[in-house]
This record gives sequence, C-alpha cells and structure tokens, in this order.
Amino acid sequence: KAKTGILVDDVLAVSTFERTDIDETSASGGEEDAAINGIIKKKIKEKEQERHELIIWIDIRHLLRDIGEVS
Repeated sequence: KAKTGILVDDVLAVSTFERTDIDETSASGGEEDAAINGIIKKKIKEKEQERHELIIWIDIRHLLRDIGEVS
C-alpha cells in the first residue's frame, strides 16, 4: 500500500472566520463532494468598498481517505 502525503511550500496567511461566513448548505450535496465542508465568504475592504472572496473549505482527512481507496 502506497503512502500519501502533502507538502506545503508556503503559507501566505492563516485566517479565522465566523460561523455566519460559512455556507455549509452548498456542501450538503451527494457523495461526490463529501470532502467539501462548505464555502467561506471572506470579506475584503478596499478603500471605501467591500467585496467578497470565496474559499472552498476542504476536509483533508476525508480527501486523503478517498485517495487511499482509489487503487
């Protein structure tokens, strides 16, 4: 059985989010996207305007377990 690992080269930022910023309903689909916990709406303020970036929140343990089952 092969071992799988993840190498992180660089971390640009670490963030915390409020529960209200997380859309977990978009992750409640079928088994195909079970590794997705939700979509995070990150608020960014630039000058006097506010915009949002979307971040996919992935369950890395679930993803690695799925990779291990594919042989």
